[in-house]
Amino acid sequence: MKTLAFSTLTQGDSSGILKPNLLGVSNSTDWKVMWDLHTSIAFPAPTLPVVDFANDMVVAIFIGTYYTGGHVLAISKIEDDGKDVVVHYAIIS
Repeated sequence: MKTLAFSTLTQGDSSGILKPNLLGVSNSTDWKVMWDLHTSIAFPAPTLPVVDFANDMVVAIFIGTYYTGGHVLAISKIEDDGKDVVVHYAIIS
């Protein structure tokens, strides 16, 4: 497996996406739809981050609603086996 370089576009403790979900986004249309849903509870809504989809993709992980604080999502690595992209992550509380 090939380990892929990655960076964090944003991380926070609130989202309009309330259920746990892992999404791979590879085009600007889907990116805008996902971002608008994610930021639907923010006012004013944050600006859509620019992504060069000719070279990159977005992996979005939502951990869902927790009724206590202190839960953080940490991605440790992302790998490509030539068929699938594998995201290694943990929810730390």
